[in-house]
Amino acid sequence: MKGPKVIFLLVAVQLLVCGSATAQDIINNAGIEKRLALVIGNSKYTNSMELSNPVNDARAMKLALQKGGFDVDEYENL
Repeated sequence: MKGPKVIFLLVAVQLLVCGSATAQDIINNAGIEKRLALVIGNSKYTNSMELSNPVNDARAMKLALQKGGFDVDEYENL
């Protein structure tokens, strides 16, 4: 099932690009740039079988972003 995985990765990359572009405008009280990320991993769909990797991928992406200095909001199966 390459389709859902490709879509997930494209969304993740888009979030990274948009987050980086707007992060320059967000400064916290200490004068340090604040980086925010939203990660969503959906494995369950109404009219489809459950996918095995999106939730695991979202968790891995959250950890990678946190290591990169991002504050991450991660949601699963919305």
